[in-house]
Amino acid sequence: MQGKENSQGRCNFLQCPSLNLGANDYMDLINFKEEDITEPPITAHLSNEELMAYVQREKFPQLEIPCHSQNIDRVVADMTIAAQTRVGHMKSHENLVMTFQSREQVPTNARKTDFKMT
Repeated sequence: MQGKENSQGRCNFLQCPSLNLGANDYMDLINFKEEDITEPPITAHLSNEELMAYVQREKFPQLEIPCHSQNIDRVVADMTIAAQTRVGHMKSHENLVMTFQSREQVPTNARKTDFKMT
């Protein structure tokens, strides 16, 4: 788990808040009065003046945040196949480990240009 260094140089680990699973409303899932609310990591590098300037202009910077990559797509597909073809957590895990080890031993560096149709 990733943490953020505090003023004493020690690492504070981020913890998920406790959830009220009996809540009838989305906003009641977390009791915000009891939780220590911290700044989102995405705005941590901005000063208060920069944030206020963005709010006043109503224009925020375009952030380069990848939502997922080709590797994530591949892992999701592998997990789906393992879950559909193996029974039990251990068998699915073994299948995934063997798949990843096999890919490391026989890497493919094929590009679209390698399959150019004439």
